Amino acid sequence: MKVAMVFPPWTPKEVFTGNFGLFVGGRWHPLGILSVAAALREAGHDVRVFDGGLMTEDEMMPRLKAFGPGMVGMYLTTFSWEAMNSLAARIHREMPGVHVAVGGPLASGWKDRVLRESPHPDSVTVGEGEVTADVLARTLEAGGELAAVKGIAYRDDGGIHLNPPRRHIPDINVLPFPARDLIDLERYTPPLGTYQRLPALYIYSSRGCNGKCIFCWQLNAEGTWRARSAEKVLAEIDHCYRTYKVKEIRFFDDNLVYNKERIHGILDGIIERDYDLTFYASARVDDVDVEILQKMKRANFWGILFGIESGVQKCLDALNKGVTVEQNRRAVKWAHQAGLKTVTPFIFGIPGETFEDGLKSIQFAVDIDTDVVNFHAMSPFPGAELYENVEKYGAVATDNVLDYTFEGCAFVPYTMKREEIQQLRALAFRRFYRRPRYVWKRLKSIRSWTDIKVLLAGGLAFLLTMLFHKEFTPHGAQV
Repeated sequence: MKVAMVFPPWTPKEVFTGNFGLFVGGRWHPLGILSVAAALREAGHDVRVFDGGLMTEDEMMPRLKAFGPGMVGMYLTTFSWEAMNSLAARIHREMPGVHVAVGGPLASGWKDRVLRESPHPDSVTVGEGEVTADVLARTLEAGGELAAVKGIAYRDDGGIHLNPPRRHIPDINVLPFPARDLIDLERYTPPLGTYQRLPALYIYSSRGCNGKCIFCWQLNAEGTWRARSAEKVLAEIDHCYRTYKVKEIRFFDDNLVYNKERIHGILDGIIERDYDLTFYASARVDDVDVEILQKMKRANFWGILFGIESGVQKCLDALNKGVTVEQNRRAVKWAHQAGLKTVTPFIFGIPGETFEDGLKSIQFAVDIDTDVVNFHAMSPFPGAELYENVEKYGAVATDNVLDYTFEGCAFVPYTMKREEIQQLRALAFRRFYRRPRYVWKRLKSIRSWTDIKVLLAGGLAFLLTMLFHKEFTPHGAQV
């Protein structure tokens, strides 16, 4: 069957804070779509990828019609909800008979609710899509019964049905590498300040996370963190390095370093191969140690992301982070001592957090002197513990699904007002980024034209975001 894998149209402005989306925000490779596309192609289907991060709906539709798919698989997140609805409706109008299946984080969180909230999709894939997409495509092509396809919700004669779930793929080593050849890799650039060299490429070496944070939408229903072997990861790095001539690889894993034997195997392999590459990754602060961070530096990692979230212990406990403030502080210190830059997101609006606690978190960000920081708003992402039991922690502040992001203030704890969360975010950006010490530190760190671009674009974005206070105002909120 001909299958089109689609990411609905979007812009960085919809994802990043204020004018940071305009001046700093980048576009990432749609790895989820590319992984499903690779599995479909390996199963014998004719597959194309259409990425709305690079084209508008008007630009995409003629290309879709020229390809003539029997099924369109569409990636669905909270910020792409309206774009999905618009595109799916147009596909049905202009390409009658095409089955529109949606999958992704929002689809997995909402399940059959997606079909209740929108008349446009024909089915929803719940969970991982590599196997389900093939079974669905074969069933459609053969005119079979959708009731037999595990892991989907579907529409039938006006009714909505939720089929039994499909288990997670137990061994992700069996999956083919993402079908990166189906997109123009050179058109993708990560957000400024989060890369050192171009072209940069993303890799998922594991799925899930060993954490149990209440706001996370990771597919942890079975309590599994699954990873590809060090040998398989190194084989993918080899493939990307030789095939696409990349200069940097960014690991999209939530926690690259969870399994110590595996991470040492990956790092040893990178060092032994002596690639002309730089690397970037994310990790939990309770899983790193001095040895790993120093070896990451020897392997030419330039930076690491730690989900700090808060500088107040009761807030970390409320998030079920399983770490301490001191562990956060120590991990950043160790990374800096190893020569790595640190990227550390914080969250305001945590259950039980007060405005004063928020101020302490701002001061903590200043004290640890991290290199790049973002200040988010708590969001009840569909499928997460916070979303499923929101009344236990606070209240949903909006019915607009577009606010279900780290920028939208969709959740308000019982201990804080929505406008206080907005105020804390604006105050945090000002206090952290306009410090003379921070500016001087960035000026001293300039080593390349990329560093200059980051400083200029980031400075302009910060200035405009601070001047226009509506940048921190969610959809529908009063100013």
